[in-house]
Amino acid sequence: MIGYRAEVERILDGPPSRLAFRALCAALARAGGPQALVSFCAERLASWPDPVREAPWSWLAALDAGHSKPGWPLVRSLALGSARCGLRDAALPDPRRHPEVRGVTHLDLGWFADEQLTALVETMDQWDGLRSIQIGHLTDMEEELVAKLAAAPAVARLESLSLLSVHEDMWHFGKPSFRPATGRPWRLRHAGLRAPDLVHLMRSGLVPELRSAEVLVCDTGEAQELAGCEELARLDRLAIGFRCGTLPTEVVDQASFPSLDAMFLGIVDEYHGAGYSCGFPARTKADIASANTTRPELVAFLSHLDAEELDDSDEGDERADDDFRTERTERHAEYLAEARGFAHLMIDGNIGWPPAT
Repeated sequence: MIGYRAEVERILDGPPSRLAFRALCAALARAGGPQALVSFCAERLASWPDPVREAPWSWLAALDAGHSKPGWPLVRSLALGSARCGLRDAALPDPRRHPEVRGVTHLDLGWFADEQLTALVETMDQWDGLRSIQIGHLTDMEEELVAKLAAAPAVARLESLSLLSVHEDMWHFGKPSFRPATGRPWRLRHAGLRAPDLVHLMRSGLVPELRSAEVLVCDTGEAQELAGCEELARLDRLAIGFRCGTLPTEVVDQASFPSLDAMFLGIVDEYHGAGYSCGFPARTKADIASANTTRPELVAFLSHLDAEELDDSDEGDERADDDFRTERTERHAEYLAEARGFAHLMIDGNIGWPPAT
C-alpha cells in the first residue's frame, strides 16, 4: 500500500494530462482501489481540468459488461470512440443504471455516433453534471434526432456543444440543422454548428455568453449571412471551414469581424474545388493575401503555409498508378497540424505578422 501511495503521489505531482490520468487509474487498480486512496486522489484532482480526467476505454467496456471500477468517482470525461482498429465504439452508459457516470461533465460521443446520441437524448435529464457534448460527422439523416436534442431542456445547462468541426466535409451527406426555440438564456460559451444555425442561435438571444464558435460554410450565401451577423462581434474566437469553393470579400475583410482575437480558417477538401493548403482556391489565394482590407492574421496564415497546390495539370496519366488516397491523407494531416499550430499562435497573440525586417 505504501508503494502504491508513493506511485499515486508522483503522478499527481506531475502535470495534468489524459495520459497521467490513465496512469493514475492503473495505479489505483493495482492498489485494489481502497476508498481512502480514492478520496485522496479526488482531493488532489480538484485542480485538474475536467477534460483530462477521461475514463479509460477499458473501463467503459467493463461497465457495459456489468463490471464497475472503484475509481469511477474520479472520472469527469468520457470518449466513446475506441480509436482502435477492429474494436467497436463504447456504448453510452445509462446513468439510471450506472450512477457512477453522473459526475461526468464532458462527453465525446465519437464519429457517426447516432446510436450514442439517441441514448443521450433519451437520458439528458439524468446527466446532472454534463457541461460539454461533442460529436462528429452527423448527417442529414439525423435531422429528427438533432431536433430532439435542440428541444431538450437540459441543453440549457451546457457550456459547449460541438455538432461538427471545420475538418469535416459535405461530400456525401448534408448536415442536420440545429434550431432551438427561443426561451430563457443558455450557458453556452462554445458551439460547433453550420453557419446558418450559428447565425440563428446568436440572433435568438439564447446564447448571450457565447464567445467561441466553429462553423462550416457551404455556399457563398451562407458566408455573406455569417459576415453580416452583427452579433458575431461578441465572439473572441471563430473557426470557419469553407465548403463553397469561392469566398465573398465580406468574409475576409477585417471589418466583418472587428472584435475577434483570432480567426482560424479551415481546410477545404479538394473534392469541393480547392487544394489542401489553406482553405482557399489557389486562384484566389494571392489576391486575398495581398488585399489591404484582409485581416492581418489571415494574411499571416496564408503566407505562413508553403503548401503544394494540387490543381489539375497537363501531366496526363503519369500518376495513374499512384495511391493518391494515401498521399492525400498524409499531406492533409501535415497541413492540418501546421494550420492548427498556427491557430494556437494566433490565439496567443503571436501571429508573426508583419514579418521582421
